[in-house]
Amino acid sequence: MARYNAIRIGSIYLTSNSLVGGKPCKIEVDGLPSFATDRTGQVQVSANGTPCVQWIDNDHIGLVIFIKTEFMAKSVFDSIISAHNSAKNTDTPISVDITGDTGNFTGLNCIPRVPDDIVFGKFSGGIIIGAGFRYITT
Repeated sequence: MARYNAIRIGSIYLTSNSLVGGKPCKIEVDGLPSFATDRTGQVQVSANGTPCVQWIDNDHIGLVIFIKTEFMAKSVFDSIISAHNSAKNTDTPISVDITGDTGNFTGLNCIPRVPDDIVFGKFSGGIIIGAGFRYITT
């Protein structure tokens, strides 16, 4: 899990005011290790028991990313819900940029992973605690 990532979902920055200059949300991202290599593959055991690796280029398509914030303003949360609804209604991916301690991943084309694309823990005084967003890369 990567911490303290700067993230943009569509035109929305995960900050206190959804703008590039706002105070960043504390964020964890699951799924980034899958982006670390340019090649991927699987091991098959041959008839004589020797392992054989089948390599393919890692096109980073079909990978699941889960972005979870510790807390965020309800207005930012509502903006992301709106972006998800728009993506679903128009059948278009959302561009996601992730910059952090595990690397910089920009221009990821993602679709919300339904039905569990948006989750949250609780709502308290205009703050969403434990908001999370799941995507599949296209």
